[in-house]
Amino acid sequence: GNVINSFYPIKGFEKIDNRNKITFIGKKSYYNAAKELINAFLMLDEKIINDKKLELHIIGMTKNDFKEIQNKNIFFHGYLDKGKEEEKEKYYQIIKTTLVIVNTSEKWAGISSLIECMYYYRPIITSRYDEFIKTFGKNINFGYYTNNKSKEIKKYLEKIISLPPSEYQTLANNAHENVTEFTYDAFIDKIINLVSK
Repeated sequence: GNVINSFYPIKGFEKIDNRNKITFIGKKSYYNAAKELINAFLMLDEKIINDKKLELHIIGMTKNDFKEIQNKNIFFHGYLDKGKEEEKEKYYQIIKTTLVIVNTSEKWAGISSLIECMYYYRPIITSRYDEFIKTFGKNINFGYYTNNKSKEIKKYLEKIISLPPSEYQTLANNAHENVTEFTYDAFIDKIINLVSK
């Protein structure tokens, strides 16, 4: 199974205050998915963006990968190495203020980063790819499945943005609950159970 590759303290991540970032995590092989998300973000009503102080953050690619994009609300961070203290802190501060994690790459959408962010109470928008469906099923209660088209991504972004706080908190809690079995402790218990049979 999958394991959450993080030992960063989880305290405080369950709170939903000050979440204003739409975040994408993925290297250059996910370029098309990042581009569709950028287009979806640019299609959002400017009043919504300004009222909610929304920002789009791309982790894993740089501004040089999207030279044509000129928007003060879109930020590119490149690869953040969690083995380096400063970059690790930057990574988790972005996650801490993230409203929703989005990766809609069609065949593989970075399941490891999605699962980690779910552990930190982040709803997701992703594609229906085999590994994710095998792990979480055809229907999810912690976000939305969509295709890799900007108009569809925009639709689901608007759904997340417009949720009442109580409904959004339920999504966030569900995200965490769906991956509690993916901790190293749970993983080791599974190995011990297998070996002892």
